[in-house]
Amino acid sequence: MNSDGSNFDFIVVGGGSAGCVLANRLSQDPSNSVCLLEAGASDWTPLIHIPLGVMFLIDHKKWNWNYKTEDQENASKRQINIPRGRALGGSSSINGMVYARGNWRDYEDWANKAGCKGWSYREVLPYFKRSENNEKFTDDPLHGTGGPLNVSNIKRPNKMLQLLFESTDALQIPRRIDFNDGEQEGFGERQTTIKNGRRWSAAKAYLDPVRKRSNLTILTNAVADKVVVENGRATSIVIIHKGQTKTIKANREICISTGAIVSPALLMRSGIGDPKVLAQHGIEVKQPLAGVGKNLQDHIAASIVTQTDSIMGYGISFKAIPKLAVYGLDYIFNRAGMVASNINEATGYIKSKPGLDRPDIQIGFAPAVRARGGRKLVRGHGYSSNVSLMHPKSKGTITIRDADPMSSPVINPNFLSEGEDLEAMVKGIKVARQILGSPAFDKIRGKELRPGISAQSDEELTQYVRDNCATVYHPVRTCAMGPAKNKMSVVDPELKVKGIEGLRVVDASIMPLQIGGNTNAPTIMIAEKASDMILGKAPLPPQVLPGDK
Repeated sequence: MNSDGSNFDFIVVGGGSAGCVLANRLSQDPSNSVCLLEAGASDWTPLIHIPLGVMFLIDHKKWNWNYKTEDQENASKRQINIPRGRALGGSSSINGMVYARGNWRDYEDWANKAGCKGWSYREVLPYFKRSENNEKFTDDPLHGTGGPLNVSNIKRPNKMLQLLFESTDALQIPRRIDFNDGEQEGFGERQTTIKNGRRWSAAKAYLDPVRKRSNLTILTNAVADKVVVENGRATSIVIIHKGQTKTIKANREICISTGAIVSPALLMRSGIGDPKVLAQHGIEVKQPLAGVGKNLQDHIAASIVTQTDSIMGYGISFKAIPKLAVYGLDYIFNRAGMVASNINEATGYIKSKPGLDRPDIQIGFAPAVRARGGRKLVRGHGYSSNVSLMHPKSKGTITIRDADPMSSPVINPNFLSEGEDLEAMVKGIKVARQILGSPAFDKIRGKELRPGISAQSDEELTQYVRDNCATVYHPVRTCAMGPAKNKMSVVDPELKVKGIEGLRVVDASIMPLQIGGNTNAPTIMIAEKASDMILGKAPLPPQVLPGDK
């Protein structure tokens, strides 16, 4: 630590996707002392770094916080798993390694509908590009090269993808080469945050190159208790580290980057939130902000899973042992094949009804049998299609169970509380079934395990969604960004917590509206942009797009 062990210019709370970016960018100036706090461990395990390890991380007891929702009234009164990364890199160390930005209209809505000046598509695109090192789109004005975050296509994808695209082509669904050009509609291969057969998490991209900086201190297994607010200013943070309670002071700013689940809980424990909620737990109100923990949204999903005798895809069985051995050798010598894959190698975006200005359904494809409600492979062979709702209408809440930082937050996403969400999901399942039911799959066709051929009517598919839906792990909006007139916003467009000096929230929780895609790359973009704000730098010039005058 620094000479006195307790004072830093900047304290970054949370070593996930946003926190790793901030730690890197804020410590570039050697005159800034920076402390990064991570509640989990260092990211040393091979399960994190080998892409296939994603199958074992989805419910791992050490590397995952394994949160659960409250009973979901509209999802058959089930508790639904909410995985969150428990190591440096945060959820980028356990996620599906998908690089997705969302639709350009999503960010236009941030700027115009939500009133967040400076966050339009043209203004955020330069920060996506600054973060990116795209191996495929090396001479493309919409993509970046030379950035910390490596982006690549799966090396040697599974041959079953050829059947998928044969099917979507026959159904006249557009083929999409780049899902990150602002538009999304169509089917194609995903891009991933993988480099040379290794997961390229935020920790790998942003922390590893700078860990030895003398002005950067990284503390793991450091649980944040609360931010200390004195006379309207955040002055320090109380943590529990190695069994001891410690207070670390911030000379300039504290940045909360603990994600959409934990950031609102940390604010509440610090006395920032709805006074009624704080009073229930005996917490003194430092700043009343009714929006803390409100507006929770996530991408809900349900799968179609088909079993087959073919070993074309990925799977575990006695007859596949020789092929599995080949996969192992392919990884050792070529960093390719199943071990170097995120398994979910292709996807598509569709509109559930005419007249929508952007796709609202994502249909993912994996050449494998997925476990119920998760990414795990199960014994046997087949193919799976995960249907996800990109723009849900249902909203929920995060609150605290008590004032103890070791207690998990109370998570109630209120899934499927809006009928439109169910209607869109059923439509998506029908389209996915149509794709998987095309003649292209006849050569490997088998039994549909889920929902099963008995589920045909809208009512039966609706019940299937209620009984089986899970999330695809993209919680957002619980510390939403907005202008002063928005009474439910928590941070302003510079991500400063309203009414508190020296405190910002920088992570997916500040999204004012849900985006139509995976949230890791947008979270990294948010932190890239925030780092310039914190350091007082002028924003990057807005991107000039084709057609701009």
